[in-house]
This record gives sequence, C-alpha cells and structure tokens, in this order.
Amino acid sequence: MATHRSLLPAPCITALLLAAVISTDASYTVQEDRREAHLEPADEAGHRTYIVLLEPPAGGQHMDADAHRAWHQSFLPSMKTALGKPRLRRSYRTLVHGFSARLTEREVKRVSAKPGVIRAFPNVIRYLETTRTPAFLGLPYQVEESPEDWPGYGGLGMIIGIVDGGIANNHPSMDDAGFEGIEPPQRWRGSCHKDFKCNRKIIGAKNYFNSAPPLDVDSGHGTHVATIAAGNFVAGANVNGLARGNASGIAPQAHVAVYKGCSRTSCPDESVLSAIIAAVDDGVDVISLSVGGISNATYDHDPIAVASFAAMRAGILVVATAGNAGPHPSTVQNDVPWLMTVGAGTVDRLLMARVVIGGVHNPLHIFAGQSLADRQWLTTVRPDVMHDLLYSNDGDRAKCVYPKDEMAVRVSGRVVICDEIEEDEVEEGPVDELLSSNASAIIVVDSKECGYTRNLVDMGDIPILQVPYNDGVSLKDYSSSPHLKAAVDFNRGTVLGTTPAPTVAYFSSRGPSQYFPAILKPDVLAPGVNILGGIPYKPGDGPVYFGFKSGTSMAAPHVSGAAILLKSAHPSWSPAAIKSALMTTADIVDNSGHGIRDEQLDAANAYKMGAGQINVSRAMDPGLVYELKEGQYAAHVCSTLGEAALRAVACNNSWRCSELPTTHPSNLNYPSITVPLQPRGFIVVRTLTNVAPRISEPEIYMAKVVMPSEVRVIIDPSTLMFNYTGQEGSYQISVRSTSNSPVQGAVYHGTVEWSSSEHTVRSPMLAVVDLATSHPSTPWKLH
Repeated sequence: MATHRSLLPAPCITALLLAAVISTDASYTVQEDRREAHLEPADEAGHRTYIVLLEPPAGGQHMDADAHRAWHQSFLPSMKTALGKPRLRRSYRTLVHGFSARLTEREVKRVSAKPGVIRAFPNVIRYLETTRTPAFLGLPYQVEESPEDWPGYGGLGMIIGIVDGGIANNHPSMDDAGFEGIEPPQRWRGSCHKDFKCNRKIIGAKNYFNSAPPLDVDSGHGTHVATIAAGNFVAGANVNGLARGNASGIAPQAHVAVYKGCSRTSCPDESVLSAIIAAVDDGVDVISLSVGGISNATYDHDPIAVASFAAMRAGILVVATAGNAGPHPSTVQNDVPWLMTVGAGTVDRLLMARVVIGGVHNPLHIFAGQSLADRQWLTTVRPDVMHDLLYSNDGDRAKCVYPKDEMAVRVSGRVVICDEIEEDEVEEGPVDELLSSNASAIIVVDSKECGYTRNLVDMGDIPILQVPYNDGVSLKDYSSSPHLKAAVDFNRGTVLGTTPAPTVAYFSSRGPSQYFPAILKPDVLAPGVNILGGIPYKPGDGPVYFGFKSGTSMAAPHVSGAAILLKSAHPSWSPAAIKSALMTTADIVDNSGHGIRDEQLDAANAYKMGAGQINVSRAMDPGLVYELKEGQYAAHVCSTLGEAALRAVACNNSWRCSELPTTHPSNLNYPSITVPLQPRGFIVVRTLTNVAPRISEPEIYMAKVVMPSEVRVIIDPSTLMFNYTGQEGSYQISVRSTSNSPVQGAVYHGTVEWSSSEHTVRSPMLAVVDLATSHPSTPWKLH
C-alpha cells in the first residue's frame, strides 16, 4: 500500500470548505471567511459573468433554442466584449428564463433597467461542503438483505440528481450489478456525456462546469456524496482495515444522475444553476446539493434559491448543506424555506487508538484517541513499550517546530505532543522531521473549539493519533513529570456503539438565519463526521475505493437518500410533505437516552440541530404532515421582501402580492415553529394533513407543549381527530411572555407535540423576544 503523508487537520479541521458570502444589492461586495464564496474575478476590461433573470416572453414556450438565444442577445450591448470574447455564455429557458453574460458593472446596470429584466446576479463561486450510517439511521445493513427489506424498496425506480464535482463511473458502488432488467423510469429524459460511460445505475451524466466528461478526477467529493446517497452494496469496504463492513448508500436501489457543476472545490453560480435546471428537466425525483450557500443574502439575490423554488414547483425536493462555519451562531447557509437544510453530527463509531500513562499493567490514566493510521504499517509502535512524553509550550515548539540541534537530543524515542500542526506540515515540516529524528509516536491535540467532534484524516503509515482538547491538557500536564512514561496503542481498531451519539459537529453551521430568523434553520441533523464513502480509484495507491470525509457535505446526501426512500414509498407526497415527515419524526435524544449534545457535550438547542437527527423508519409513517404549496411560499416572500422579490424568486410576472394573503413570517405552515415573545401575546396557526395510509377508525391526537416557565403557550384546540387520508386539521398557538419585561433578545427553546396511539408528530418551537423579520440588530441570548 502506498504511503500517504499529506493530510493532517489544522487545528482540527482539514479542507472543510466554507461558504459565507455577504452581498449587498448595490455593490455585491463579498466578505471572506476562511474558504469563502467569492465573486468571479473581472477581466482586464472589467467584465465578469452576471446571471440575468427575465420575465417569460409572450409566446416564449414556442421559441426554439436559437430564437431564445437571439432574444437573450437582444438585451446585450453587443455580441462581443471589448476583448473580443462572446458576451452570451448560457441561456436558461425552462424552469427560469434568463441568461449569463459577460458585462461590466456599468453595463449590467443598463441591462437591468431594460423592460422584462427581473434581477441581475453576479456569478458567485461557491465551494463544496465536505458502512455505519444506514444502520445508525435505522436501516438494514447486511449485504445479503433483500432490497424489499428496506423502506421504500431501497429507492427502486427513483432517480436522485447529484449536483457536485462529478463521479467516478468505475466505482463498485456505482456499477449496475443487481440492476439487470431494471431500466430507467419512463419519465427519464436525460442523457450521458458522449465520452462518459453510463449504465443502469448511473443513467445520466452531464458537465456544466466545462466541456470535459463529468468525471470526479480531483477531490473525490462528488463520488463520496453520491455513494452516501445511493451507493450499491459493497462487501468488505474499509480504510486501512478500519470500519470494515458492508457499505451501502441510504437508497442503494435508486438510479443516479450526475450533474457536474463544480471543479475540485469551486462551484460557479451559472454552472450550479444550469445543473439544477437540467436535473429538473431530466425528471429526477430529489436533488442532492452539497454546495455552500450565501449566508447573508435574501432569497431574491440567491440563484440557488431561485432554482430550488422552480424545482419545488415541479415537485422536486432540493436537499442542501447548512455549511461548515460553526460553531458560531447565525452562520447557517442555504436557509431558504423550500430547501431542506442539513447540519452534521457524529456517528456511534470510534477508530480508536489510546495513550496509556504510568504503566501498561497498572495504568495511572488511559486516554482514548482516534487515528486513521494504517495499523499493518505500525508494527514498530508496540503497545507494551513505555516512552518518555515530550511537550514544550515555548512558542513554535508547542507545534513541534524544534530547532534542528534539539531534534536528535530531545525527540528520539519519545512520544511527542503537538498543537495545531498545519496540513502542509505533514509532508514537509515538523512531522517529517519528528519522524526523521526517531520520534516514537505523535499526539495531535485538537483545538478547544473542536470539542469531542474530531475530523480524522488518512495518515497512512504515520504513527499519529488525535485527542480532544481536554485530554490534551491533561497529557501535557503528565509530560511535565520526568518519572511518568506513556505507551501508545494503535491496535484498538473500530469500536461501535459508542456514546453519546449523535453529537452536533463543531463545524456544522448554526442558526438563526441572519435575514429570516422566523424560519428555523438548519432543518435536521444527519451523520457528517468521519463518514466512510466512495472515492475515485487512483492507480498506484492500491485497491482503495473508500475514504473518510467530514462536513455538512456528507450529511446532506444522507437526507437526500432518505427523501428518495420516502418518495418511493409515497409517490404523491409533495416536497413539503417529505420534509415534514423527516423533521417531525426526528430523534432529539442520543443513544445514551439523553438529549442530543453539541461538540462540548452541552445540550444542543434547535439552532444547532434543527428538529433533530433523521429517523428514516419513523419518517415512512409520520401520521401527519405540515403541507406547503407554492402559493404559501409566495405569500411568505411577499411578507418578508415584497413584490419585486417575488417576481425574482418565482420568475413569474403574473403573481401579485396584492392577490396573496398577508401573513407574518412565523405563520408559514412550516414543521418548526418560531414566534415572537411579547407580554401582549402572539398567535400563529398551523395546519396538519393526515397521511396515514389506512384508517379503520378515527385517529385522535392530543397536544403537548414543553416550554420554559418564561413562556406561556395555549393550544386550541388541544385535540384533533382525523377520519380519512388527506383530511386537514388546524390549530392555533397563543404565546405570550410571563414577564412584563422579557429579557431583550432572549430565545426560549421547546417543543409542540401531537400524539395518538400510533403516531407522534413533534415540532421544535422557539419563542424569541424582539423577533426580527430581517437581519437582527443585536446577537440573541440563547437559553
């Protein structure tokens, strides 16, 4: 097996790609935060790509592609730029009407002023957000299991659209063994790139980033995402002998359609928009989008919001990442209510290594760490041999950067403790020099911010293990005693059923939404830490087809796969019904029976975990759902942003806010409930729809509210009875503060639950003092 010496987290996260764009209507400025989304650079004449949305033309449905292109060119100042490049880049003529073109800032203002132009967006470059999990989510996990044993028949006959960085079409998770005689459904209208080999599993593959085949040749991100969502059963999957087992995606029987909209990391808006439009046109059932959003922009200034609105109108749920900008509040991305937004949590599996202090047979303390190091190459690190510990808090030495004249004297034969080694320092830098100086093993201490949610990276034959911050502090204290020694044991291997799990990953972006705090985001939690998934086979690396990655990018395809299973079992369900089923049946307790916790093992509130971790089996039969139609979303856009925004989002000039009901943002019939808290009280209404498949007698639901004492809640009526499938029942929630002077900016978390003898329908509820409908002026205090 080849030696891998290029990856190490710094301080605890490696290549988790963030996207948090701050955009203003006038100047489209962008504030960068780590690996941020950013504007496409302008050329030397000041041209950059803009996406221009148009009102549909009269009779536009009869225009062919050439006529559409000519119509789009009529909005441009000329056919070519001053540098001789064609202005028109892409034409959009199905879900949305418009085009992308090269324009200067002055030119885009002139184009925007022309009749029929709704909105012009700069082309933002976004980033990708990056064996055990099906069982952890309540699905079968044995490779010999029949597909009929899976809810929704494993997604049989369904198509999941993967908008990402392409795919490795030779991956065993993507072959069509077992698909003999299973053809794509008749609604499928897609195709494959002429130089890309499709099969009965991968039934479509297109590239909207460039003209090459849509292969995943760089990061492996697209392959990893696709195999999590819908990978076939593969026996014996493992990484370095760890996490060995039968791998499968959440919907292993589903067809996959690939839409490459990204390079190794960057995802231009014009490419992603084209990919989503193509996926809807081709007839997919669910779209999985592991691409960062714009964290500080309104719906009408976000092309993904516009494209996903069109997908929702076509009956297709788009599942997207919450972002990797946690643990800070108000960092959630893709916060559009018609998207399903997914945060990341841990699974109940450790890839264990440990440090024994004081003696192998009579230890003073044992510290549990984790490591992806290949155990077969670490035979020289014996678990029964004690070594001196070395740590220095003196400047660079804390990061194991020692002067060369100290290396041979101080390092040889010792277990060296390091803080925050940078990724590129594994190949060249302190790690290489530590190994050259005969260090016995290296302990990397994760930062305090990481807590107990560590992202591991494949370290090949490097004897490195990671420990959480608090354990690292203790190890450093022990290192100061010259009489204490340590043994490092890499032979513990894979440990299942560990507690607590899930916990919210430190990097998972948190609510509230900066512009729309009345809509709780993220919606749900799903596994996203150290997830085993497919990676492209690289000649020379040996038969390696799987790898570990962490990020909300890994969480989102778990949910898109689950959505495919629900759509397979319930073909008539709308995107809102699928979302509601996954949210109202989610788990809010971990596998130890306590409430889900965050990375510091403190109680996780709804801003961190949404409605909780999805439970696929329960979501199959939720009993009741919160239904939402496009008109209700349109009224929500009117209430929050106005008619100009509605025209931009809906791309429909026939809708008028004056013809839609006026409603507070909290009154959107969403599966979570966020209301303003005030002494005089506030009332919201929710409507539940019965989706129980068979009703032999009326099903009676009773309401239960759990809220802190500072909040008084009355549900009216407190009982709902349903007699037939499709029946609706509405209830009113009256909320007021029990104090005449509630704490300014306070947020109180609780739940509203409807229970019958057969079903429980739970919604997270937040009561927020001074709830704003736009960007909050001050940070909120969380309770």
